[in-house]
Amino acid sequence: MSDNTPGDIQRPTGQPAPQSKAEAKRAAREAKAVKKANRNWFARHKFLTFVGAVVVLIIVISVATSGGGDDKTPAADTPAGTTASEPAADDVAADDAKDEDAKDEDASKKDAPAEDAEPELSDGDYIVGTDIEPGQYRAHTTEGVIALCTISQTADNDDVIGINNGSEGDVIFTVTDKPGTDVSFSGCEDIVNTADVPGEKVDTIKNGDYLVGPQIDPGKYVGTVDTDAIMVLGTITQTKGNDDVIGINNGDAGNVNLTVKDVEGSVVSFDGFKEIKKVS
Repeated sequence: MSDNTPGDIQRPTGQPAPQSKAEAKRAAREAKAVKKANRNWFARHKFLTFVGAVVVLIIVISVATSGGGDDKTPAADTPAGTTASEPAADDVAADDAKDEDAKDEDASKKDAPAEDAEPELSDGDYIVGTDIEPGQYRAHTTEGVIALCTISQTADNDDVIGINNGSEGDVIFTVTDKPGTDVSFSGCEDIVNTADVPGEKVDTIKNGDYLVGPQIDPGKYVGTVDTDAIMVLGTITQTKGNDDVIGINNGDAGNVNLTVKDVEGSVVSFDGFKEIKKVS
């Protein structure tokens, strides 16, 4: 006789109880996840196996190719009685000689008297005997709308000792030996002492000042007056110092001639010409 109450449903022994739809879906997802995990593990296992095989192959190739690395380069011959780390006697002697030469050179430089550097001159005022020495100076006219290079020397009472200027080329001026007086440069550049830089022979003569001998030769010169200039007047002069006039000639048309004499240190000035040439 059965103990089951009326209405109970009898299930065969060993069969699972029926699941709800939610439980069935959850069980299906779990089974799918387990299957995917197993598949991923297998793939990773295959990849790691491949990497390991490649590493082993590289090691085998490296060992095989390094078999000839036991060759040794023969050591360089060393002189008898010395080791490879010891310098040869000749090298030591040469180094000692170099050291002695360097010491002698340093000593000679130390004992040599310092050379007096020439001051660099530019536009401005200079005191004779303090800032500038007496002598003959050349300056080039600075280009500009109103070009005019002026060199002058004055005393304390504003008395003019000497003055020279030019609107083209070079201006040459002699600074007299009067200590304490002032020398002024205005509108000038490339100022030099002609004793240091006498100049070179010129191929083409233009308006400006020239030293007889270093720059131009004695002889007869002809200048053609520039009639298109603002002030029409061509002038050729030869002077010694600032005041000693050796020769002068000028004109406002045609040609102006002057014979330059062979006077050492004299200066020939050309002004107001469009063409200048030496004819004899």
